[in-house]
Amino acid sequence: MGNKNQFSSKKKLQNLEEDILKDFLKKNKYEYVYDIEKKQSSQVVLAFQIKKKCYHAIKIYIKSDLASLEKFGKQIKIFKQFKNEKYILQLIKSFKDDSNGLVALAMEFCDGNLTDVLSQNDLDILQIQAMTYQILQGLLKIYKQGNIHGNIKPSNILYSKFKNQFLIADLGLSKNDEELNIQQSVNNIYQTYDYNMPIKEVAGSEESNSIKVSLQIYLVNIRNIINLTQQKGDVFSLGLLLIEVFLKRPLTQQEQIDLNVKNIFSVLPTLKNSRHIKFIQKIISPMVDPCRQTKIEPTLLLQNLKEFYINEECLKQIKLLQNHRKFHTNYIDDILKGIHYEILSINLVWNDFVSDGPKQIALNLEKCHNISQLTLNLSYNSINEEGAKYICTGISKCQNITSLNLNLFKNKICAKAAKHIGTILEKCQQITQLEINLGLNKICADGAQSILIYLERCRNISTLNLNFNDNNLNKEGSIIIGKSFQRLQNIVFLSLNLSNNNIKAEGAKKILNSLQKCQNLEILNLQLSNNSIQEDGEETILETNTNVETKLKNLNIDFSNNEIGIRMANNIGINLQMYQNLSYLSLNLEQNQLNEESVKNISNGIAKCQKITNLNLSLTQNSLLADGARIIGESVEKLHKISSLNLNLFKIDVIEEGTRYIGNSLKKCKNISYLNLDFAQTEMDLEGLKNIGKNLQNCQKIYFLKMNLKECFYFQKQSNLKQHLKKMKRLVEMQIDHIQ
Repeated sequence: MGNKNQFSSKKKLQNLEEDILKDFLKKNKYEYVYDIEKKQSSQVVLAFQIKKKCYHAIKIYIKSDLASLEKFGKQIKIFKQFKNEKYILQLIKSFKDDSNGLVALAMEFCDGNLTDVLSQNDLDILQIQAMTYQILQGLLKIYKQGNIHGNIKPSNILYSKFKNQFLIADLGLSKNDEELNIQQSVNNIYQTYDYNMPIKEVAGSEESNSIKVSLQIYLVNIRNIINLTQQKGDVFSLGLLLIEVFLKRPLTQQEQIDLNVKNIFSVLPTLKNSRHIKFIQKIISPMVDPCRQTKIEPTLLLQNLKEFYINEECLKQIKLLQNHRKFHTNYIDDILKGIHYEILSINLVWNDFVSDGPKQIALNLEKCHNISQLTLNLSYNSINEEGAKYICTGISKCQNITSLNLNLFKNKICAKAAKHIGTILEKCQQITQLEINLGLNKICADGAQSILIYLERCRNISTLNLNFNDNNLNKEGSIIIGKSFQRLQNIVFLSLNLSNNNIKAEGAKKILNSLQKCQNLEILNLQLSNNSIQEDGEETILETNTNVETKLKNLNIDFSNNEIGIRMANNIGINLQMYQNLSYLSLNLEQNQLNEESVKNISNGIAKCQKITNLNLSLTQNSLLADGARIIGESVEKLHKISSLNLNLFKIDVIEEGTRYIGNSLKKCKNISYLNLDFAQTEMDLEGLKNIGKNLQNCQKIYFLKMNLKECFYFQKQSNLKQHLKKMKRLVEMQIDHIQ
């Protein structure tokens, strides 16, 4: 009957409904996160302590299971002996639910066990020494209380990043086979002789009394043997563990057997050649010495450790969670599962949030203390000022973040809402990589200023990506942005999208002048399309200082659809001359008012950048003729290191003469290996096409060629081009787009 009840209680625990469990925890100020471990007699869950805002591991027993209840009581008793002791897992509190027959232990939560640490880290000698010191100190405290552990193994040694300590867990509940066998013998004796029975009831009372005394002495000796055996076993197990750390592999079964009867160096002769032979001789060898008749005390080993440098601070370098490095979710409730991860990616795009949606996101995020990289996509959600406040407050609690990608594209973020982003930048000072997407909102100049005030204080940011596309910044907003960037001297990578903000020529001037002063900037991606940067009354748009050498190597600027004329083009060209270290240049000048004179100014600037190897130049839909093509070609041929060229002359009236100019210049570019030419809807005729083909024969290093010739000629004439291109020996891939 007892077995049946026990089975029933075990089954009940296994099928414990989640809502009962959550309610049990909630009544005790805990919030359920997930299951850590499920056994027949107990269940361990991770829970968030609402008041203290920290995590605890909760071990739950069923009260009707007598064996489990005994374990519960025993654990509380043992935990109390080691309250506030270092290197031993701590009990936080115990609580129960009589109505559902549940009892629980709340213990401090650790980041992993020794198995995790060893599988994810290559410990150096200082870390091994510190780890050994901490475990021995823990064992010493256990023995001083008259206890033993009996099952030292990696899974019972936990590591807390918060404490920077290894903690011994599972105290007094683990039994090795030797102890179980001895205890079984003791139980058999108890079954044979009832020691509580009056002596007179046993025939031959003197004999019975003698037997009773002898057996009582025997039991005392048995207990001493158990303690001695297990204490030796604890230290021996620790010794085996340390050997595996040095070998960087598990011991074989035969090696473990041999170490019980042989010297460590006879079983593992390679250890004799270790650079840390002294540590092995003084610490590990005594732990596994099979000839020692008495147990070796942790005290003696700790005394030996004094000969070595013990620096517990070095354990902070231990990295965990590598096996669970990245977690991605599309659900608010699942954010809590990211607490063990370093990289958390949350995609909540197009969610119809109810009023408490952003609040719940914030509550879950603030519990993710371990994350160092956060990607939060909340685009298309109609988040307003209140929602932004919740979300930004939640993110600001994750103060270990070094990389943040916050996407609030097309919400209802106004200037007041933008101010809350500043709280993130104020609290999360470790951020080195920051990406904020506020495209299609209405932050205006005031909102931009609120963000940038805090951004200026973030001295660690080296990678910055800001999307302020279509935010009503106007000229005032761009001037504010320009002033701020003069102070961001640590930025190495910058991507700044200010398209569709009507910043005018004066705003463009402030932005470009400020970026010239970012002396550490190496990569710049600047989007200024659709900003009405047309001609104005000013003689110059850009200030230049040719005496200052910049580090910029990669430049991508989009000036498309701005009605740029001669004066602006001249200043773009002058500005390009400052960047003598450029190796990559992408310049989008589509849909402007550029003519031959304008292009000449820009081309002169390009030609001065002699280190360029990769050039993307788009001049689609400008007022260029054949002479414009000649100017472009001449600037390209002066770039002696160029190996990749993308040239877009879509809808340009270059005619046959213009293509001849382009072809003549290309044949002088001996190092080009990648070539993409867009002549779609140009006035190129068949002769111009042949000229391109003949000249490309001289570019023998080209392995990839793409040409867009749509609406330039009839399909059957394509063979004229291919005949010439077949002579390009290294050509691997050729794509020619056309319309039949």
